[in-house]
Amino acid sequence: GDLCLAAGRVDEARACLSKALELDQDDPQSHHSLAELHYEQGDLSTAAEYCQNAIRLDPEFAFAFLTLGNISLDQDLGQEAAQFFRTFLRLETSPASQEIRDEVTALIRDLEG
Repeated sequence: GDLCLAAGRVDEARACLSKALELDQDDPQSHHSLAELHYEQGDLSTAAEYCQNAIRLDPEFAFAFLTLGNISLDQDLGQEAAQFFRTFLRLETSPASQEIRDEVTALIRDLEG
């Protein structure tokens, strides 16, 4: 599903991700992938619901907090976005994510201006 989404095959991605979730309702990654799909389509409410599901299943699922921050930012909820972004930074510490962490840090600075 994630590969289809990255390739721009949205309908195929939705079908694959929905099937994955059907097979394993307790997989936070499937919930987050569907959140990303809905976010990309502009369906912020559904994206937020899938993020909350991912967090319910794994309270340390950092990228769900990042997506919630982006959703909040799109809704002009700066303080809420900053809070989600700070949680993402606290949870996501891998060296591979340094670039995104730097971007998020800069966003927080701008929001708190």
